[in-house]
Amino acid sequence: KIMSNVSNKENTLKSFMKISALVYLVTGIAFALFPNLILRLINLIGSLFDMPGVPLSDGKVWLALAFSMMMTVTVLCFFVQDDVKRYGKFVIPLLIAKFSSSIISLFYFKFVSPSFGYLLILLVDGSIFLATLIIWIIARDKAYKISESTTSSELTPNEKQFKTFMLISAIVYFIAGLAFAIIPNQILSILNVIGSVIGLPDVPLSDGKFWLALAFSMMMTVTALCLFVYYDVAENKNYTVPVFMAKLASSVAGLLYFLFAGWCFAYLAVFLIDGAIFAITLVFYLKANEKWLIKQTAYLRKKPVPAKITPETTVVVEKGSDKFQALR
Repeated sequence: KIMSNVSNKENTLKSFMKISALVYLVTGIAFALFPNLILRLINLIGSLFDMPGVPLSDGKVWLALAFSMMMTVTVLCFFVQDDVKRYGKFVIPLLIAKFSSSIISLFYFKFVSPSFGYLLILLVDGSIFLATLIIWIIARDKAYKISESTTSSELTPNEKQFKTFMLISAIVYFIAGLAFAIIPNQILSILNVIGSVIGLPDVPLSDGKFWLALAFSMMMTVTALCLFVYYDVAENKNYTVPVFMAKLASSVAGLLYFLFAGWCFAYLAVFLIDGAIFAITLVFYLKANEKWLIKQTAYLRKKPVPAKITPETTVVVEKGSDKFQALR
């Protein structure tokens, strides 16, 4: 009966994560394809309560990072629903994503503009945060404890390098995320100056913070993921997979916006920077997983064994007898 109760709780978490993954995926794609349409609908609802609207913009730098955030939490939910016992801790960076977007949207609502869009992020992501936290607490094993990190003496040289790289990455993501949230237009202006030198058009600036709130959430999420890897690089290497998803999604979005939404240097910068981070992180990750990689690809290095050539064999059996039996 106890085992059945535990199983039911885990199934509840798995079902919730499956639904969440689907919602995040569909919503993320909708954000990427119809950003201003979505903001207009939000502003329309806000106008019913006499609340100011979120400024629209054709700029898509923060939108690319917001899309990345949606794909990252999709991957986190997918891992949890696949194996609660193995990947249950992936709920923690998911909670950080929702908490970060809630807090920054509250900040924008309070100190930038009392727009309904910012309040909506606070209400939606705050509710998701609470629902996810409650379901996770109920479903998780009571004996769950944070494991002690592997000591440096037990790590390979490549794992030590990866550990250091992930710490540096966490610091960079955190500082960059704060800069994005506080001085977004100044950052875009710098990119526009660089782009003008090579003859590329400027990315439009905007006072809207809707997509920026989600972009900030993404930066805090990958910061947390990197810190998890740093804490125990031997046990938590899989936390790098959502980081790959974040960098891949933002770089692909940056490239597509560069090609189809205006050849702005800022979009190209997103593609080049996040694409480079993806590649560099992948190199460190593969080196840290060298033993596993060698084991998984061992069959590729095996020399082919030639088939033994034997002389022809004549088998004589009576009618109705089993020929295969005679060969044994």
